[in-house]
Amino acid sequence: MKNSPWQVRPSVLIPALAVIIPSTIVLVVAGCLAYHPVRIWLADGYWCVRFSPSGTRTILYGSECDR
Repeated sequence: MKNSPWQVRPSVLIPALAVIIPSTIVLVVAGCLAYHPVRIWLADGYWCVRFSPSGTRTILYGSECDR
């Protein structure tokens, strides 16, 4: 009896999952850790900046940052 090409074979599925799941976790963690430093880099080193549609930036201080 011939195997269907759509049949899920454990000999292929288990190694694939063993690679995909850890690499997904690593990519998600790396993305979370890189998000904030990249935003600061884009804002020229300022922690709290609001950009307008025209591209001008407004540096925010104190309680303005929490908004």
